[in-house]
Amino acid sequence: MGGLIMEGDEATVGTILSRSEALSRAAEAGILLYGGAAFSGLARSARSGRPLPHLVVCPELSQPPAGTPPDLQRSNLISASNRLAVRTGLPLVLNLSVALLSGGAHRAVENARVDIWQADAAGDYSPERPASGDSWLRGYQLTDDCGDVRFLTIFPGWYAGRTPHIHFKVRAKVGEKLLEFTSQLFFSAHDIDYVYCRTPYREFASRDTDNDRDPIFNQHQSDGSVAGQYLTLHLAANPAGAGYAAQFTILLTEPSCASDSGCSDPRRHAYVD
Repeated sequence: MGGLIMEGDEATVGTILSRSEALSRAAEAGILLYGGAAFSGLARSARSGRPLPHLVVCPELSQPPAGTPPDLQRSNLISASNRLAVRTGLPLVLNLSVALLSGGAHRAVENARVDIWQADAAGDYSPERPASGDSWLRGYQLTDDCGDVRFLTIFPGWYAGRTPHIHFKVRAKVGEKLLEFTSQLFFSAHDIDYVYCRTPYREFASRDTDNDRDPIFNQHQSDGSVAGQYLTLHLAANPAGAGYAAQFTILLTEPSCASDSGCSDPRRHAYVD
């Protein structure tokens, strides 16, 4: 359990806006945020028809991406691997959407690069650049004109000290700026318990860490809220096949928030590993 995690895999870039900050910025654009925390991604904004955000963030300015090999631009993160802990994992269709809040309006972001990487059912990560070519459960997609990407992956396994999670990174070019946000997605305790009663996860069911004890899930925001509540996926039956599906929508704000009193330190409210 707990195979290789490459340097930088746990790093976080950007700022999750606190509940009050998110509500304030959304109000400027006429977006309704349910409760200011766990937003409903299935509802849609009457103003734009876009899914309402689960997460409102202030990204950081970044440099052009230089890492992921071209052959890892893929939607299906399972098919290229013969690894048993990948092939037997519970299928998960992960639908991610990226939008930008700018000038009092929000719009879908086209051609944003969205990377995800995660552990297999046994809790092991693949190396980023394996000599064997078998780089399981890693890949990136570019958002379409609706700001959407879709990945076919599996429910992740746990490893020592961490609750099940999926890493993600969003890099979007806006004008001459490259915006970057990196964090992790979690699952509800109910969904985790259900999945870990099934094969092959029940073979590794003696988890040493749940959401309540995970140090990353429980990172506190400036308003005292727990970061994990902003980053929790909720599983639904996959309408197109086996396993489950989940939707998550990320609303990027302009990095000019760094000049605001509440964002003078771009990591002040950051979700940090």
